[in-house]
Amino acid sequence: MIRRPALSLSAASASLAAVVLVLSAVASAAQQPVRELRVISSTPRLPKTRACLDPAAGQPDVDVESTIAVNPVDPANLIVLWTRGQSGLLRPVAGGYAVTRDDGRTWTTGVPSHVDGCTGRPAYSAAGAGDGSVVFAPGGGRVYMLVESGRSIGAGKVPGNTLWIYSSTDRGRDWSQPAAIAGASLATGVPDQPRLAIDPAHPARLFVFWRQIPPSGFEIGDLSGTAYEARSQDGGRTWSAPHQIYAPPTSFPQFPFLQHPFVLADGTLLDVFDQQNYLNAVGLEHPADVMAIRSRDRGRTWSAPVPIAAHSPFPYFPNPDGGPSVRAPDMASSAIARDGTVYVAWGDRTGARRLLRILIARSRDGGRTWSAPRQVGRTSTVIAGPELAITGDGSIGVLYYDVRHDQPGDHFWSTDVYLAHSHAASGRWHEDHLAGSFDLASSPDRRGTLLLGDNFYFGLAGLPHGFAAAFPMPRPRAVHGPTDIFFAHVNLRAGR
Repeated sequence: MIRRPALSLSAASASLAAVVLVLSAVASAAQQPVRELRVISSTPRLPKTRACLDPAAGQPDVDVESTIAVNPVDPANLIVLWTRGQSGLLRPVAGGYAVTRDDGRTWTTGVPSHVDGCTGRPAYSAAGAGDGSVVFAPGGGRVYMLVESGRSIGAGKVPGNTLWIYSSTDRGRDWSQPAAIAGASLATGVPDQPRLAIDPAHPARLFVFWRQIPPSGFEIGDLSGTAYEARSQDGGRTWSAPHQIYAPPTSFPQFPFLQHPFVLADGTLLDVFDQQNYLNAVGLEHPADVMAIRSRDRGRTWSAPVPIAAHSPFPYFPNPDGGPSVRAPDMASSAIARDGTVYVAWGDRTGARRLLRILIARSRDGGRTWSAPRQVGRTSTVIAGPELAITGDGSIGVLYYDVRHDQPGDHFWSTDVYLAHSHAASGRWHEDHLAGSFDLASSPDRRGTLLLGDNFYFGLAGLPHGFAAAFPMPRPRAVHGPTDIFFAHVNLRAGR
């Protein structure tokens, strides 16, 4: 086992634990739905080496693209993983993670080692440990951390990612050496956006899904792609050869965006994803499609895609006060409840301002059929999201960024973070304000576009009776860098 390079956020480490933003100054934490908000991503100093940093691109202190996981048998044990980069670069330079064993009161931070040009092995220096996810195995005895990192190949339009997986058997304190799952080559292309699923009946059986960017991505920056999968029978030590499981229609450069894989109770594999169109990234508009595919033979063969809904394309939102616009993909997010019901939520443009409403659908037969979409509460001024999770008692949670309080002309793009939640049996939605307002216009400006991460996703996990959220915010809320990762705990039993 390797010891992680740790920075303690305990009470004894005042330099890293000094910032605690209490959402209520009057009522006690036990009486408030949102107990507290904490900055957890204080950035370790990274060496300014040519291998991983561009001296002209700003400090390596932009923390974005967070994911979060909760230990299924010890909800006080949570792990957050995020991407760290420079303000002026699209590619990440490092990954960061934070571990808590006391329900978010104190955190220990680290950097995924041996795959990062800034802190580990220099051979993998172009894109350091980004686009990852973290997943606990059933029983909570093992947790996996999945990242991508690699050096440029060919003309360097796209980093030559390798997918790596770590495991920990002590709740995230120490991590194994990383094992390689799949790598980039000029012949096969680039693996990107990996996500992990674990078989609940056989916890050593792992499945990793990702988008495979074609070889043309190296030379011309083509980011279309297909869905790929690989599996492990031994807890991630060895992996099968990668193989394609889905290819979009060829009439447009489409790609499966941020897949959400599940292993159902009967062993069926289900992959829910948003099929986006690369042409939307260059100003054209083609609708996106939420869809699902299934496999009943452990991934060897797959069904035809099941359409769930079509929605507005990859959006760019103009700054109401002038200046750079913000890019915030309205990709789908999916989660599964204890009774096997699968939910998927996505954003869809509405109104004169072309902001987003959040829609949600469900399947009670393992993804074969899906309900008609319905709107999440009164959402109509959303600018980024959603992220979806389900509590142990069956409540559905949707996390998003909202601009309802913005006043055009005040040169402060007021943005807040909200959580909408509903118990599955009631159909009624409630909303909690988690954080903000912050100035969205203070987000890192990358080539004339504001980005809170290349893909602008964030983390939400279901607790037994509430939610744990991890999300980036820029200034003035950020205190360590242009953006920081914040943690919020929502107790649905309080304040109701």
